[in-house]
Amino acid sequence: MLEVFIIQGVSGSGKSTYIKNHFPNATVVSADRFFINSITGAYEFKGELLAEAHGHSRHYTICFLSWINTTIPKILEPVLENVIQLRSRETIPTPETIEAIGGGWTGTEALAIALFCVLRAGDDFEKGIRWAVNHSGDSDSTGSIAGNIIGGAFGVVVIPQIWQQKLELGSTIKNIAISLYSVK
Repeated sequence: MLEVFIIQGVSGSGKSTYIKNHFPNATVVSADRFFINSITGAYEFKGELLAEAHGHSRHYTICFLSWINTTIPKILEPVLENVIQLRSRETIPTPETIEAIGGGWTGTEALAIALFCVLRAGDDFEKGIRWAVNHSGDSDSTGSIAGNIIGGAFGVVVIPQIWQQKLELGSTIKNIAISLYSVK
């Protein structure tokens, strides 16, 4: 089965080396690879070339995504079928019905749980998130995915004000979101 690892960190912090040492057959798509000297194998970071390095990564990522575009539907099909069946039965997300999908420990299960909760909650952000996190599985992941789906579909207006006010770094997150939106 296909596995995708996303690792974030400062340039030169050892992310690619970690993958190479622990997953020797993996393909690493990283701006850091741009800075590896093809003759010596040494890492030679040059800040002035970051834009070019990220373009290099973007090219490989696009190639990977076009390949994965034909693979992912086959992987998700049985999971999504389960979600559609649960939704059609007017089933309410409870810990028991969520566990019928799985624990959310794999990407497909986490996405299926999040979709199930979102489809039942509609634009009710609080209900969708509470359903997505109240089970014995990987609830932080399923809640995060559900929040991204509901927020992406309906916008910040559906997030309760009290939740927005208590969000750590809320103003920073809002400023980043506004900046990203304005890039289009």
